[in-house]
Amino acid sequence: MGQILSNLLEYMMQHTHNKEMKLKVTTQSSLKEGQQLHFTLTTQLKIDDVETLFDSYYDEGSRRYVGLGLFVAKELTHLMDGSLEVFNSEEGYQYFRLVLPIEEKNREKRKYRLPDKGLVGKKILIVDKSEDAAQATEKLFAYFRADVTVLTAQNFGENMPNFALYDIVALNDTLFNFKILELTLRTFNKP
Repeated sequence: MGQILSNLLEYMMQHTHNKEMKLKVTTQSSLKEGQQLHFTLTTQLKIDDVETLFDSYYDEGSRRYVGLGLFVAKELTHLMDGSLEVFNSEEGYQYFRLVLPIEEKNREKRKYRLPDKGLVGKKILIVDKSEDAAQATEKLFAYFRADVTVLTAQNFGENMPNFALYDIVALNDTLFNFKILELTLRTFNKP
């Protein structure tokens, strides 16, 4: 699939009248054909001879094959039981539509593991320097229906929260220091 898309995009970049290209990917399913991926590649592309577009030939003058990329794309599509066609847009340009079947390797129902009851509903504090990392961790705990509080590293340093209010505290390792260790030991009465 990667080689097919690469060959199509390369052809379009060489022959486009515009610097902008669009690649739209959708899925479609039907009882007859199953799951399919639909790729639509559009740009301002004018193709003179659509009938021979996917044919490759050896040019004696340049001593190289011409049109080999699209020929390979078409053959790979055929080997994958897909289709690769050229269509006309309303603006008078041509665009490619690639359709490939999606094979479902495991048709059995997914087996979901229920959350450990010991983690359900816990109060959790997450402190991280990276907001994205904190949000990813928050989503992980949301699976357990936890009450999650997220603090930035700056907020944590300025307003030290009361650890006793939380069942779990997740700190970025760069924020962990002797002061935090003392606070943790005092809060949870550990020697």
